[in-house]
Amino acid sequence: MAKVSAALKDVHHALDIFNSFSGPLTIDASGYPASEAEKEIKHDVCQLLQLSTIEEDNILCTRQIEDEMSRSRYLVILVDRDGEEIVDPQKLGFCGTLLSGVLVLITTDSPATQQAKEEVLTDELVDLEIQTKQHFLPWEVFCHNVGEELVYSSGAILTTAARIVEECCSHLHAIVLVAKWLKNHQDVRNWELALLKLQCYNPSYDIHDFHGLNSIMINTFLNLIWDGMNKTQQDCLLSCSVIPKIQDGMVDLELKNHWMSYLFVDAGETIKTLRQLVEKSIFLRFANFDDVEGCYIWLPQEIYQILDRLHTSYPSFLEKYNLGLTEPSNTDKWHNAVRIGLAGNKISELPQSPDCPQLKGLMLQSNADLTKIPSSFFVHMPLLCILDLSYTSVKELPCSLFFLKQLRELYLKGCECFMKLPPEIGNLEKLEKLDLDETQITHLPKEVQKLTNMQSLSLCFYEYRVKKNRPYSCSKIIPSGVLSKLKGLEQLSIGVNPDDERWKENVRVILPEILGLECLQTLSLYIPQLDLLKLIPAHIFELDFRFIVGNHMQRIISSIHLPLMLNLNEVTAA
Repeated sequence: MAKVSAALKDVHHALDIFNSFSGPLTIDASGYPASEAEKEIKHDVCQLLQLSTIEEDNILCTRQIEDEMSRSRYLVILVDRDGEEIVDPQKLGFCGTLLSGVLVLITTDSPATQQAKEEVLTDELVDLEIQTKQHFLPWEVFCHNVGEELVYSSGAILTTAARIVEECCSHLHAIVLVAKWLKNHQDVRNWELALLKLQCYNPSYDIHDFHGLNSIMINTFLNLIWDGMNKTQQDCLLSCSVIPKIQDGMVDLELKNHWMSYLFVDAGETIKTLRQLVEKSIFLRFANFDDVEGCYIWLPQEIYQILDRLHTSYPSFLEKYNLGLTEPSNTDKWHNAVRIGLAGNKISELPQSPDCPQLKGLMLQSNADLTKIPSSFFVHMPLLCILDLSYTSVKELPCSLFFLKQLRELYLKGCECFMKLPPEIGNLEKLEKLDLDETQITHLPKEVQKLTNMQSLSLCFYEYRVKKNRPYSCSKIIPSGVLSKLKGLEQLSIGVNPDDERWKENVRVILPEILGLECLQTLSLYIPQLDLLKLIPAHIFELDFRFIVGNHMQRIISSIHLPLMLNLNEVTAA
């Protein structure tokens, strides 16, 4: 050692050799016992490099040395143990030195033996470089995403961080997910919990349901990510299993619209949810997230596959369309269902009071044999937002329906047996869409005026007399003052029997109310007398509208987007 050091000093004076390195490291391992040699050398290197040492963690010591060696160029002088094999520089963390620095190995081996071992080391340099890159990348990715200051904030966190990265087996997406989950967690117990969850299958799920998928990704997603999500996030992700193109990518606005229509998540919540999922790296994206236009996102294949298995094994969306079912299927699975679709079947009876605490959408349209809904059917559906009973044979709505405080859309189109809309409809204060087209109702109850969130209203009134030459059961089709209360109304369609005498007087009363609706965009209306057109201001003709004018349906006038300069005097009955 003394001779080598003296020789180096001479060379340094002659060639200024040390200026080519960050510094020299001289380690004498000649007196170390065989069982402790590797550990002691690492300890010496950590001291020379002024690195924090965690003696009980061999992996972490190696990683610290590798990290420093990869950043700087060192001249390492290592005196090997007498009569023993050359110490493996890869195990000591000297990979970076072999690639960018200089390792001087002093050994007592014979020249022939030494040359043979050096040739082996030289032959392995290419493989060693590849292994080094594979080894460093996961650690760098982890530190970048969780925050390097946090990783090195304590020895306990640093130790656990190294074990977490090791447990992820170089699966970069899993490493990113774990790092994002640990971000801002300064309590080492959370890091230890993350490590434990990475090592164990989640007992809440049958592992056989995920056969063939990467076990690291399964543990990472189910144990750390999925179980920590709120219900909205889970539902939004599960609904992606019905969008195959999400794996290839789609514009974020399209996905938000899917969530709003499919799950009734409002616009603000969809923006918030998508932002959270992107920040957690569950969704990946191109472009700046704040750039509302053209933000391109996609769901990585492995996460899509896990969600698909979750959807299959633990379905939240039960959709059985046009299968000829005579009764609802899988009622035992309705408890976890978010959306149930049974349209186009031959169902005639429904269960009495199914337990559906998560249900938001129930699609029963086009079940022509369905004539009655049990009175307590909706009791255990507190979150129901959309109910479609179109083209069924229901005659009335059960009392339990009017306790659905979250109901936003109710469709009864084509229910030709439905004759009366009860006053309890006013209890559905969040209702935004009501479709009564092609029904047999004779009038609108005044309680509809309570539905101030209404945006779309489709009505169709049937002329009904109790007996011939007797008065109508209700003198007005639409009570005055009702429509004027629906200030947010955007779409309105009113169909009536042209022979219904009530409408001639009724329309004169409600027409000013309709024309006063500032949000109205689409209007369909029967106007029995031509002079009523003069009441209509010119700006109405900028809307999508359909007016039928005259005493008979065949005498019509109907148009879409008529020019603003329309001369009303030219609009005449045929």
